[in-house]
Amino acid sequence: MTKHPFLQVLEMTFSKSAYQDLELNYYPKVDAYRKWVCFSDYCIDDKNKPNDVITFSLMPYIHDIEELSSHIKLIVPKDIKNARTVSKEYIDFLTHYQLINFSFIINDRKKFFGKDNIIFTESLITIYSQAKEQYIIWIKNQPEKTDYYQNVIRKINLTIQQIKQGNKIKQIYAAFLITYLGAFVSGLIVKRTRAEIFGWLSDRDAIHEVSDLLAIDLFEYFMFGFSEIENCQFTAAKATSTDKPFYDELLKIPDYVAGTLADYNPNTGTISKPKFDTILTDYIADNKHNNFIFKIESKDDMINCSRIAIHKKL
Repeated sequence: MTKHPFLQVLEMTFSKSAYQDLELNYYPKVDAYRKWVCFSDYCIDDKNKPNDVITFSLMPYIHDIEELSSHIKLIVPKDIKNARTVSKEYIDFLTHYQLINFSFIINDRKKFFGKDNIIFTESLITIYSQAKEQYIIWIKNQPEKTDYYQNVIRKINLTIQQIKQGNKIKQIYAAFLITYLGAFVSGLIVKRTRAEIFGWLSDRDAIHEVSDLLAIDLFEYFMFGFSEIENCQFTAAKATSTDKPFYDELLKIPDYVAGTLADYNPNTGTISKPKFDTILTDYIADNKHNNFIFKIESKDDMINCSRIAIHKKL
């Protein structure tokens, strides 16, 4: 896979401190697990919030989803939007369970590929065309999967046509951005732990309504490219805006992190409600073992990425 400038800035940023912190503080606790799952939630385009945030919560498959869902429902009855307080039991769970959260603040996302609409559109077409070219190669190398690969190519062709017509641009771009970032952090885990099974369980979102669930194919395509591991079985759940996921309770994990970061104003160090402050102070602040925050922005028409550190108030 040719390295996109987007990938280059992610790798450079992670190499500064994130890789080291993962090795020191997280991987030793989970290195033995070969079955993993990623839950994702998004707080985007809320005009009342200072930040747009995507959060991916990854964890080894230690407990059955139904069992873990029951536990979460007990200690976290409501999602963060409808909650009034956050229990100590939930903070303890976030802190000590073998999960890890990666969050990306993407306020500048509309400028990542240029301010000019023509350049942006061409960049988007190039991204999807490169994926199509890879699937064509895979057909030659893995003829037994021809039907599946041809179906993905059909979806990509449909998506490229929609881009050229100016249709669903927002959803198509979001589908790329979410799957690319999610696949990047998932690829790190898959490669390092030599995962044999990996599942992506997303919150309900319009990205899953792009070209017959193409987002799932993109996530798999990017993840295998980043991890360079071909024998990991990938699975994902349909999560359109009308679906009711069986793992709904577990989406509260990324929901509480994304919701808090979306509410946090880094310029003033302020947050709007006590429930957000509880998550920020008692879980996120000074956490280098299972919570990582990154800000991606456009500076001088170039993509930049930096790791964000939030500290407890003295």
